[in-house]
Amino acid sequence: MPYTRKRDPLDPCPVEAVFEMVAGKWKARLLLLLSYGPHSFSELRKALPGIRQQVLSAQLNALVHHGIADRNRQIARAGPSSIYTLTVLGKSLMPVLEAVEAWGIAHLQSQGIHWTRHTVKKQDSTHARAKNTHPSNRMSVEH
Repeated sequence: MPYTRKRDPLDPCPVEAVFEMVAGKWKARLLLLLSYGPHSFSELRKALPGIRQQVLSAQLNALVHHGIADRNRQIARAGPSSIYTLTVLGKSLMPVLEAVEAWGIAHLQSQGIHWTRHTVKKQDSTHARAKNTHPSNRMSVEH
C-alpha cells in the first residue's frame, strides 16, 4: 500500500529559505569576502586557511546555484581561473547578514566572548588577498 501523507506539507518559511541558502561552515565567511569585491578561487582559498579545495568548490557552487554569487571564467597566463562576485541578490542579502552579525556579537559578548576580525587587505581595486591566519578568526577589510 502506498504511503499517504496525513498532514499537508508546511508552508514555505522565508527565514528557513534564507538560512538554507547561507548555511554552511564557510558560506558566511565567503559572503563577507565577496562583499569586499571580486575574488579568484585561489584568493578565496588563501583567505580561508583550513578549507579544503573540494569544500570551497562545493560552497561556491551552492552560492552560485542559489543566485547569490556569480562565477566568471577568465583565461590568464597561468591558465583558466574563475572570479567570483556577489550578484544583485547577494548584495541585497548583506544588510540582513550584517544584522545577524550584530546580534551574534551582542550574544557572544553577553557570554563573555570577545569577537574579533582578522584583516583582509585590498591588493588592488579588483581583487583582495587575506593574511594567512587561523580560520577561527573572523574577517574585516582595510582599504
